[in-house]
Amino acid sequence: MRLTRSPSGSAGDAVLAHILNTCPAARPVLHKAQMADKWLSSGPIRPGIREMYRGGIFRVGNAAGEAHPVVAEGIGMAMQSAWLLAESLPDRPGSFTEEALQWTGREYTGRWRHTFVARIRAARLFANLAMRPGLTSVASAAVQCIPSILALCAAWSGKTGLPFSVREVGYQV
Repeated sequence: MRLTRSPSGSAGDAVLAHILNTCPAARPVLHKAQMADKWLSSGPIRPGIREMYRGGIFRVGNAAGEAHPVVAEGIGMAMQSAWLLAESLPDRPGSFTEEALQWTGREYTGRWRHTFVARIRAARLFANLAMRPGLTSVASAAVQCIPSILALCAAWSGKTGLPFSVREVGYQV
């Protein structure tokens, strides 16, 4: 397999080339690897919050918002956002008037933000910490001294429930 960074190469090829060029430990592990098929997906990461509803269109998954992949919440957020939308939709056929859709859009947006904003902010914080070697050594030492910090970080990133209400400590969602 020839790897390239040229415009004619696929995004997947470029990602693999980057890994092989920047991660020496990956080279011996992948040197005999062969592609079974073409790359299925590889694309830009665009963490953030987007518009949930406009013009009769509801957005779920990454179309609604995306946490940095450092917390591995993408598929979970996609499924949860679809569930939140389904729970917000009117339950009677014929009740999809413009007014009802606007109300549903506001309801869904509120529920989505309540569920995901803290998770997206935590992911942004963790990603920024991971990109700063000086801070990662401090964070590593803190976790070694106070292991329960990991439980708090897991809760902030959506992996577990918080042991307290975020509103109790004044966190604004």
